[in-house]
Amino acid sequence: MSAAPLQLLVETDGDTTWLAAPAVGLFTEALAAGALAAPGSRAGTLLRLGRPHAVHLPPDLGGTVLESCPARVHEPVGYGTRLYRLGPLQEGGAREALQGGTAPADGADAAGIFASPQTGRFWHRAAPDEPPFVTPGTVLTAGTVVGMIEVMKTFATVVYAPGPGLPARARLARLLVGDGDEVEAGAPLLAVETVED
Repeated sequence: MSAAPLQLLVETDGDTTWLAAPAVGLFTEALAAGALAAPGSRAGTLLRLGRPHAVHLPPDLGGTVLESCPARVHEPVGYGTRLYRLGPLQEGGAREALQGGTAPADGADAAGIFASPQTGRFWHRAAPDEPPFVTPGTVLTAGTVVGMIEVMKTFATVVYAPGPGLPARARLARLLVGDGDEVEAGAPLLAVETVED
């Protein structure tokens, strides 16, 4: 059973931004270098006294992971151990990837990112002969099914959940992973735009 989520600590060193461990434990499910990290998105798991705590970015900070420090699956960390060096989304064309290379549609803000809730294989549809759950332009609200995650032949439904950086009503701008792609927990799945009421 998962325990209360934790938020990464933020350190600045000149122009460099580091994200650090918020507590002592074993850090796992780290984001890889080059990953896009949305504000408030999941960035790993910290095992403390045998209990897994989801670790998230602060709700007002996002960017590209330039360096990922954990070297092992269960890396021992202390309070303040540096885990990620973060760069702005502009690096490596990441902002364009998140926005699908286009300006937001009429009545919409800049894109937000909906991240994968867990590691596994992401599927756009329930079966090969079924239509996708969502397509660009679909309006998303809390509970809208956006796909499925497969882990060891077990399937879990992935639903849209508004939160930090994600509006209550959103329009799907772009699917960021292919049908059947492997994804890590916290990896960007969908780019969304705010829908004005």
